[in-house]
Amino acid sequence: MITNNRLLVGPLLLMLLLLFLSIIVGPVAANTAEQEPNDDFDTAQQITEDTLIGTVDNGESDFYAIEANTTDALDIEITDRDSSADLDLVLYRPDRTELARDGRFDNRDLTLKAPETGTYFIEVDGGGQEVTSDYRLNVTKITPSENDAFAANDGFESAATIPEGFSDATIWGGESDFYKIDANTTDALDIAITQRDSGADLNLVLYAPDRTELVRDGRFDNRDITLKAPETGTYFIEVEGGSQEVTSEYTLSVDKITPSENDAFAPNDGFESAATVPERFNDATIWGGESDFYKIDANTTDALDIAITQRDSGADLNLVLYSSNRTELARDGRFDNRDLTLKAPETDTYFIEVKGGGQEITTDYRLDVNKITPSENDAFAPNDDFDSAAVLSDQFTDATIWGGESDFYRVGLNKSERIDLEIIRRDGNLDLVLYAPNQTELARDGRFDNRAITQTAPEQGTYFVEIAGSGLETTSEYQLRSNKTGLLPTESPGDVQLTATGVDSIQPGTTFTQTYAIQNIGSDTRAFTIQAMSGTSNATVNSFTGDIEVTNVTGDPPSASTESISAGANGSVTVEYSVVDNATGSVIINTTVLDPLSGSSETVSQEISIQQGPPEDPTERVLQITGRGDPSELTQNDVTAAITRFNRGQSINSIQITQNDITAVITLFERS
Repeated sequence: MITNNRLLVGPLLLMLLLLFLSIIVGPVAANTAEQEPNDDFDTAQQITEDTLIGTVDNGESDFYAIEANTTDALDIEITDRDSSADLDLVLYRPDRTELARDGRFDNRDLTLKAPETGTYFIEVDGGGQEVTSDYRLNVTKITPSENDAFAANDGFESAATIPEGFSDATIWGGESDFYKIDANTTDALDIAITQRDSGADLNLVLYAPDRTELVRDGRFDNRDITLKAPETGTYFIEVEGGSQEVTSEYTLSVDKITPSENDAFAPNDGFESAATVPERFNDATIWGGESDFYKIDANTTDALDIAITQRDSGADLNLVLYSSNRTELARDGRFDNRDLTLKAPETDTYFIEVKGGGQEITTDYRLDVNKITPSENDAFAPNDDFDSAAVLSDQFTDATIWGGESDFYRVGLNKSERIDLEIIRRDGNLDLVLYAPNQTELARDGRFDNRAITQTAPEQGTYFVEIAGSGLETTSEYQLRSNKTGLLPTESPGDVQLTATGVDSIQPGTTFTQTYAIQNIGSDTRAFTIQAMSGTSNATVNSFTGDIEVTNVTGDPPSASTESISAGANGSVTVEYSVVDNATGSVIINTTVLDPLSGSSETVSQEISIQQGPPEDPTERVLQITGRGDPSELTQNDVTAAITRFNRGQSINSIQITQNDITAVITLFERS
C-alpha cells in the first residue's frame, strides 16, 4: 500500500512546536477575571492567591475578599493599568476599617502582616469620577512555611530558639520576628542585623527574661546591640519592621560571649569574683557595659598607680578604686587615659573596677597596675608621718609624692635660729608645712608657684617639715631646698635607728623569728653590724637573713653585717631563734645595731613569754586535770569530777579530757 507522507508533515511539525514551547516556557498560569457586581464590601468577590484581570468604569471601586491568619502576610500589587489612570489600592481589616492605602507610585502595592485572623477586603478604587481603566491585581498570601525557617515567630510565646552564628530571615509587611536565647550573668550577648534591604527600616530590640525592654537600636545602617546579661534566664530578641509596610530580607548575627571567650580574668564582674591582678600591663575586654573587677594587696607604706593606657576610640570607660570595705576611694572618667594614683590609707586588699560608661559599651583595653613600695618610692621612704620623718641631710633634697601622700622630714634648730624652706621644682599641687617640736603647725604655704617658708625658731628642738599632696591623687616629683640640715648634737640619737617586730609569745622546743628595721639617719651611705644576744640561756640564734652581706652565727655574740644602706634609707634583717625544750618563764632578747665607723649604736630589748603546752606524761596530765600535786592525793571525788567533765566535753587547764585520761585517773586512784 502506498502512503502519502506529505499529508503527515504539517500536523507533526505543529505537535513538535507545541512540545518545545511547553518545555521552554512551562505551563501558562491562568488569570481570574473580575466578577461583577463587586463594587462594595457586601458584594466583594471571594479570592485566594491569584492574578485578577479587572476594569474600573467611571471611577467605581472593585472589592475582593481573602481569608488570612495572624501568621500570614498579604502582598498585593496593581501591576498594569492605563497610563495616567488614577487608581488607589486599599486594604481593610475584617471589621472593614481601613488598614493601609497606596496611591503614590506607578505600581500600587501593599505588603502587610495580618494583625488578626479573618476576612480581609481589597479595594481597587477609581481615583476620579471619570476614571476608566483596565488593571491587573496580583494577590499573594505568605504563610509561615513560605516565610522563613523560623516562622511563625511573631511574639514572645512563639519566639524561635536562635543558634549562635548568622541566620537569614525575612520581615513581611511590618511584622516582628522574635527569637530567644539562654544566658547566664557571666555571659554577654552580641547581636547585630548585618544585612537588610536598602532603605528597609528595621529595629533591633533586646528584652529581659521578664519581657521588659533592655535596649533598642534603630539608629544606624547595621543595627547592633552588645549587653552583659544582668541575670540568668531566657532573653528575647525582636527584629521589628520599623513601619507598617516594611518588607525586607535580613541576616541576624547572634554571639553569646561566655567567660572562656571573654578574657583571661573572666568571670570577674563583682567584688566576690574580683581577679587578682599582677603588677604589669594586663589586656582585657569590656562586653556590653559590664564591669571588670580586680584586687591587689597593699601596705600603708605603698602607693597604687593604676591607669587604662589603651582602649577603643570613643569608648567611655570609668576607672574606680575601692577600699577593702568596698567604699569608693577615687574615680577617673574624665580624660582620654583614665589613671589613678593613691597612697594606701591602710594595709589591706584594694579593689579596682573598670566600668563600661554606657549600657552598650564594648571595648578592648589595657590596664596598667603598679604598686610603689618604699624601696621604689625615693631614698627617704617610708617617711609619711612624724614618727618616720627622715633627717634633712642635704640642702637640696630630691623626692616624690605618690597619690596624695605626705613626706615628713626633721631638722634641729636652736632658739632664734632662722630656717628657709622652698619647693623649687614640682610637677603637681603641693603644700609646704613647718611644725614645731611639739608637732603643732607653725607655717604653711600652698599659694604660689614656688612654695616657700621663712621662720625663726621660737625654741630649741627638732622641727618637722611636711610636703603634702594637696589632692587625693596628687603625684609629683619635687626638690626641697633648706638652709638648715641635720639634728642638734644634744638631740642626735646617732647615725642609726633600730625597731623590732615579731611574736609576743612562744612555746618550748619551737623556733621563732624577729624582724629588725635599720634606718640610716646619717649623711653618708653605711654598712651596719647587728648583734643578737639572748639575755637568758633558754634561746639561741639560728640564722640571719635579709639585707645582709656576712653572718657569724657562732660568734659571741652572734652577728651579721648589713649591705650598704643609703643616707635616710632603711634595711631589714630577720633573725631566727630556737627555744630549748624545757624552757619556762620568758625569753629576753637584746639586739644592738652599730655603725663601726662612727661608733653610734642603738639597742632594742624584748621580753617574749613562754606558753606551756599540755604535758605528754599521762600521770602529769591527770594531776594537771585534777589540780593535785601527787597521785596519792587523788580521791573518789577527783575521779567522779574527771568523768563528769569528760562526759560534758570540757577542757580543763587547756587540756581536752579524753577516755585515756579518765582511765589514768581511775588507775592512779586505785593504786593509791
